[in-house]
Amino acid sequence: MMPLTNPQPSYDAPAVTQHCDVAPEVMMARADDASTFLKALAHEGRLMILCHLSTGEKTVTELENLLSSRQAAVSQQLDYDLFCKDAG
Repeated sequence: MMPLTNPQPSYDAPAVTQHCDVAPEVMMARADDASTFLKALAHEGRLMILCHLSTGEKTVTELENLLSSRQAAVSQQLDYDLFCKDAG
């Protein structure tokens, strides 16, 4: 692997924003929303559920068996309100 000559490159902010159609304030709000969403996903149980769901629809019972977990624990990870609470 070839080493980077400058591991922390600098960017000319005005040059970058000239080519961007999104206002910096809007971009920051979107980044904040994405960060909140990713924080909620940053739970190994939810990530495992997503991995299993990527292969197709599953019932809670199927997820329970795949995850070797109790139904209540699986349901809790799928609970939208708790998901949002964890993100915020």
